[in-house]
Amino acid sequence: MAASYDGVGKLGFGAMRLPLTDPDDVTSIDIEQLKAMVDEFIAKGGTYVDTAFVYHDGASETALREALVERYPRNAYTLATKCLAWACASKEEAQACLPTSLERLGVDYIDYYLLHNLGGARTAKFDECDMWNYVAKAKADGLVRHVGFSMHDDPDTEQYSDEYYTALPDDQKYALALASGVDFANLLLPSSANALLHDGALDADALTKIFTFVKTTADYYGMADYINTEMDGASSQSYDNADIVKIDAQQDEYSTCSRAKFGWMDVATPYAVIAMARTNDIFDADAEAVPVDMIPMPGLTQGAYNPQVLVGVNANSKNPDAAKGLAAAFFGTDVQSQYCSDGTTVRADCLREKLDAVKATVSGAKTGKVTGAYVGDLDAFYANCTTPVLFPVMLQQSFINHAQAIIDGSEDVAAAVAGVQSDLALYLAEQK
Repeated sequence: MAASYDGVGKLGFGAMRLPLTDPDDVTSIDIEQLKAMVDEFIAKGGTYVDTAFVYHDGASETALREALVERYPRNAYTLATKCLAWACASKEEAQACLPTSLERLGVDYIDYYLLHNLGGARTAKFDECDMWNYVAKAKADGLVRHVGFSMHDDPDTEQYSDEYYTALPDDQKYALALASGVDFANLLLPSSANALLHDGALDADALTKIFTFVKTTADYYGMADYINTEMDGASSQSYDNADIVKIDAQQDEYSTCSRAKFGWMDVATPYAVIAMARTNDIFDADAEAVPVDMIPMPGLTQGAYNPQVLVGVNANSKNPDAAKGLAAAFFGTDVQSQYCSDGTTVRADCLREKLDAVKATVSGAKTGKVTGAYVGDLDAFYANCTTPVLFPVMLQQSFINHAQAIIDGSEDVAAAVAGVQSDLALYLAEQK
């Protein structure tokens, strides 16, 4: 008999990042605000509510009991929660998640019970804990209506086999995860574009240095023979209700797979130091942390950083006072002093608060648990970021095309430089 999903809308209510009364306490969920959010969701016809055993350190499920379950009839909503067996220390701990979730939520059954974040070696942990048979029995016993799974992985499971998540010996690791012209552009342009384009002209000598690096690296690793070179996988993580940190595949090959000697990523927030950390065994919660530091990406521009627009004001605005007020609000203390989910602040005094908050998280001063083993100096790192680097899309696309041609062997360095010069000739002429 086919499952029926009548009454389940396309838009659900997620309970992973709920409002807090204390930004330093991930369990301090603002129940009154959550009730208002739930009421609005239900009033607009929503029914599907999603949480997980680990969200808000377990407080998400408890909060939903108070804001939803105790205030609405059971047929007014459908509940989904999840189990991370791969984060559990034993089979018994993994199989205890469901009864604990039922108790926290205050319900007799879960509508949708998901085995959470399958992929790579994580999938094997569900096998080891016999979770498939366990949830099948839970469904037969009426504790679960529907069983499913979630994953944050690539559909090409052959490319990301268990072997891929097995660390390489130190003498076999590659330096950085680089496989294509796109990767080289993402690595080098943010720290070199100012040296390539300045005074309205393209610096051929600087571009020759960059493309020589591309050719040397590509030849050394035999990149022309690479297959499955598109590394577009990414995950987003949040720690202690702080900024969300995006971890690209290039960083993942260091921190998760331990196949590269270095990871690399955009440091859009100081909390990135936590995402960089790894342990000797990523599937063992008690494994020893590997010391990690943070250094600027290699490039031709010293102190490079990539500014992002905070607020834009049209100089020809018909409402200049309102525009000034908007800019003032963005740079005001109320906005800049919030260090949760806002990236890197632009005011030095407010950045100081964020750096202190990150240090407290890393050291365990806030949570009581040391996060990773960061050994660097955040203050020094940010103090050295003094030169803004901006680059036009045309330079980026031309660089990608000719870097890939070098990798493929269809162009040498001189031809690639000439190609970029030709691609940008009209653009540079227009700029003058």
